[in-house]
Amino acid sequence: MNIYSSTKALPYVYMCQEKNSPNFYIGYRYANYLPSTEDFGKNYFTSNDYVKENFDNFEHIIIAEFFTKRDALNFESQLIKESNSDHCINNFKYKKVKKYESIKVDTDPKICALPGCGKIYSNWRMKCCCASHQKSYAGMRAHQS
Repeated sequence: MNIYSSTKALPYVYMCQEKNSPNFYIGYRYANYLPSTEDFGKNYFTSNDYVKENFDNFEHIIIAEFFTKRDALNFESQLIKESNSDHCINNFKYKKVKKYESIKVDTDPKICALPGCGKIYSNWRMKCCCASHQKSYAGMRAHQS
């Protein structure tokens, strides 16, 4: 349902209401090259997998258009926050995690990748035990081609 036809390609906020349930989804789009009325439902079908796969089971409405993507994102975030509903599909992924469920931490010891070192390291960003070994390993890898 469109009240007016958009004439410019501007960032926009939309809402999708599931036809056979009270569930709804609020989203925004800023990477469009067409006006919102020509883009949504023709080229773009939301970023949410559930809504995208069942797009024909939803009624859609473009709520507002903005001049900047930051304004569109802020408006979308505010709408989701204010709705504070159990039927908001945006919140479904967060409700699956229990409040006090512990996060799995990788406890496998990692051994330095520099041949001959064998020390255990804990920095998940590096493959070596120290910056010196990391540089040596990177230089060695660069000359292997």
